[in-house]
Amino acid sequence: MFSGKNIKQPGLYVLSMLFLGASSASAHAADHYFTASIDSKGAVIRQSPEWISSVKHYPRPGYFSEYEISLKAGIFERASGFCSVSVTDVESYDDLLFAQAKLAGTPTTRKLKVITQVSGSSEKDVGTSKSFMLMCVR
Repeated sequence: MFSGKNIKQPGLYVLSMLFLGASSASAHAADHYFTASIDSKGAVIRQSPEWISSVKHYPRPGYFSEYEISLKAGIFERASGFCSVSVTDVESYDDLLFAQAKLAGTPTTRKLKVITQVSGSSEKDVGTSKSFMLMCVR
């Protein structure tokens, strides 16, 4: 095994070991982050890695829209420890100020639910279906 005892520049040895450790940790961490961009109709625009099998969209105009996201089998052995969601629609000033996305309940190993809504809009029966980005951590 290479011990680094014969290296004339020990600082270089330490730096190379730190680099190897960081790149290994980075590759390992990439397996723990799951991201997706989902449009207002429930279509998956992009995901990394492939972790979503389907999205069902249930709009309730003037109130909220629910997105039931089914996860591919075997992705999560335990429910995700953390998920975050954020609206990406900015078509109007109301979207920018009042559109919200949030998790509805606790994610499981097979699915999670997201709700989008527009709170405080001056429009009556405003469209509540919004595009969003989702991130979960294994």
